[in-house]
Amino acid sequence: MEKVESSLPVSFRWNPKAILVGVVLAVLSGAAGIYFLTPKHTADKFGAVPEFSYPMAPAGTFGSKDLRGQVWVGSFIFTSCKGICPIVSSKVKRVAETFAGQKDFKAVSFSIDPERDTLPVLESYGRKWATNADTWKFLRPSKAELKSFSDGVKLVMGTVGDFTHTSRLILVDRAGWIRGYYQATDEDQLFRLKEDIQSILEE
Repeated sequence: MEKVESSLPVSFRWNPKAILVGVVLAVLSGAAGIYFLTPKHTADKFGAVPEFSYPMAPAGTFGSKDLRGQVWVGSFIFTSCKGICPIVSSKVKRVAETFAGQKDFKAVSFSIDPERDTLPVLESYGRKWATNADTWKFLRPSKAELKSFSDGVKLVMGTVGDFTHTSRLILVDRAGWIRGYYQATDEDQLFRLKEDIQSILEE
């Protein structure tokens, strides 16, 4: 019997292996696309924030119960500080303004100088830095409360003059888990903080 040659060009002839390879590549490409388009976030958890409730400027108290269901950033300042504290507050201000439209985001600054940082003094400091008083809270724990809190969130404080202090920020999720520590003076870490906040808000 005479052999009949296919009239199809070679590139269009049936090739099971080529089709299989094409299907596999298509599936892998789709999976890669889903992976890169899916928001990434820190999955690490560094322990739970201890329960707390401290005096808040201008009046009342504020604490962990008020922060349930909120994503928040914590910082440590004292109002008479002329060195690192204005830098820390300026970075928190940038973060707070970035997420000003998010009802479930808060910034919380803890004074480390309760003797001089009275509630009226903290209120004045808050007016200077906070664009929105509902978003950014200023608290006045006692020295003993501050020590207990800093130990609870695993922050090692350094000495600034007569004060034990840190320029690190903490990120806490809605369930009260610490999700990250960030050096406020490092722009790369500040950028990562904003990315992590956005990712956790989307969880």
